[in-house]
Amino acid sequence: MNFGSGKFIQPSTELIPGRTSPGSNKNFIVIRYSEMLLMYAEALTRGASSNISMTADQAVNMVRERAVLGDLSGVTTQQVLDEKFAELATEWGIRFFDMVRTKNTAELSYGGRTFTMDKAYLPFPSAQISSLPQLADGVQN
Repeated sequence: MNFGSGKFIQPSTELIPGRTSPGSNKNFIVIRYSEMLLMYAEALTRGASSNISMTADQAVNMVRERAVLGDLSGVTTQQVLDEKFAELATEWGIRFFDMVRTKNTAELSYGGRTFTMDKAYLPFPSAQISSLPQLADGVQN
């Protein structure tokens, strides 16, 4: 994979000295601040409490402000997930795992293909099962 950020495109403005082609000489992105803000907002919309003086609306609007979008108020969990989809759609399967985590997988069935939750996770490799007897009970995640 030539794209170290996990994105399909890399703007030419990111081609700085030492970075001569898309994905080259780039630090590996593990997590972005916008993802942290959106995870925080989702937790708040699902009933979590925080001693940080930032609301879910403020967290989402910080992400939207960077993208030059208008503010939202009364943010719902679905709006947070939609923002996360717009912000992080092509980064390392984040959308897929959000869909699986929330069991909102209807979009994964298309063109005659049907997605079911038993396809959400890969089975343990047989070499790992052989090495770790506690995995040999036949129960796969």
